[in-house]
Amino acid sequence: MFLAEQDKACDKRSSSADEIARGTQVPRRYLNRVLQGLVSAQLAESRCGPRGGYELGMPANEITILDVVNAVTPLQRITSCPLGLKSHTSLCRCTQSSIAHTPRWKSPSRE
Repeated sequence: MFLAEQDKACDKRSSSADEIARGTQVPRRYLNRVLQGLVSAQLAESRCGPRGGYELGMPANEITILDVVNAVTPLQRITSCPLGLKSHTSLCRCTQSSIAHTPRWKSPSRE
């Protein structure tokens, strides 16, 4: 939200992690992890140097809350039948989509 507000104010300069921590009242140590996830997901960009800092990696109106949640704390996703029962394979959508019929959990990949 802080970076979106900076972007909205047409203040095109990057915001340092310290500025973001003060503006959001988020502990710097946790904020670093959040910013790392956002940069990895290309939702934010980081710049080094005296004029460095963080800014949005795309227009704010193209970023969803789910994008941010997946970048910061990926949710576990079902990738195959959670029951693993062979007796219900004809009804199971997991089998129909050729996913192995064994219980497995996976975090979404960060591309």
